[in-house]
Amino acid sequence: AEVVIIGGGPAGAAAAWALARAGRDVALFEKDLFPRFHIGESLLPENVGLFDRMGLAPRLRGAGFMRKYGAHLVNADGTARRDFDFFPGSDDPDACTFEVERADFDVLLLDHARQAGARVFPGACVAAADPSPGDAAVTAVREGREERWRARWILDASGMNSALAARHRLRVEFPEHRRIALYAHWEGARRRAGREAGNIELIVGPGAWFWYIPLRGGVTSVGCVVPTARFKSSGEAPEAFLERSIREAPYLAGLLAGARRVRDVAAVRDYSYTSRRFAAPGFTLVGDAAAFLDPLFSAGVMLGMQSGVEAAEALLPALRAGRAPRVSDFAAYERTFRRRFATGCSRDVRDPLASAALAAESKKPSVPLKLLVA
Repeated sequence: AEVVIIGGGPAGAAAAWALARAGRDVALFEKDLFPRFHIGESLLPENVGLFDRMGLAPRLRGAGFMRKYGAHLVNADGTARRDFDFFPGSDDPDACTFEVERADFDVLLLDHARQAGARVFPGACVAAADPSPGDAAVTAVREGREERWRARWILDASGMNSALAARHRLRVEFPEHRRIALYAHWEGARRRAGREAGNIELIVGPGAWFWYIPLRGGVTSVGCVVPTARFKSSGEAPEAFLERSIREAPYLAGLLAGARRVRDVAAVRDYSYTSRRFAAPGFTLVGDAAAFLDPLFSAGVMLGMQSGVEAAEALLPALRAGRAPRVSDFAAYERTFRRRFATGCSRDVRDPLASAALAAESKKPSVPLKLLVA
């Protein structure tokens, strides 16, 4: 293969699509067998242009995912709120983004890359990677057998656990953002009426925020994001902590009144970080392998897919010229990614500020939006 991609999530799938569509020989290795459950279910309107460009919009509409036209930012007791219409003035039902079950969405993306010509290997764990520029190699384990693949470059889309980022000591964490997300699915939870039925609700309280995402089939995804230290100091199991946190947020508790939890409570470390550089000799980090932030506005899938496509496009001139790619080929890619990441950080929730702004808004409706998103 000309390019090996490690990881088949949104970033890896988007990169594989872009390279294969350009006629390049690309092999993607994903350690999990899809479909598999994943959080990150609420997509942003900034994804819509990329969906259109990739020819994904008809497939997303055909899959019947919940259509999302906006978001609602609400304080814990429901006394103050801000409403966001992502497509103001439009009565076109197709002018929307989506709430997705990632198990199905990620399969759709991988299938799209495969149909473009990418070779996709699910259930293949990359056991070793040698990112020598122009002569990289990976060892993949498939069905119990080791296979060695050579490539001219590696795109690492393996997420938070990127072995290449760790080996090259590229990871830079933000200690003040060490958080944990606890989440599950419910059936029978309340929903808004009409056009707002698929909108995400973001409930913000002191020291915590919750997502409330309507999915297909009457299922709602609910998660709580808190500082890791707060969860550990409670001494509670994830299920008990989540249930208590919901009770302490009366607005959310009301939405879930009478609903039935249909998935075990899960927890995932949810910390923010970036990398010292996004490209090094022989490989490039894309998506969560490069940077991650804990956003109120669900930027992960957007950043991942955009970075996957743009990293692939940064590779193309070298591949077409028949020369070994260079780290300098990714300078513009890294600048763009860092700019988007910085924008996301500026919108990240600072819990006390967001709570104070919402409380103030109940008395003073003219509180600027920037106070809510720090």
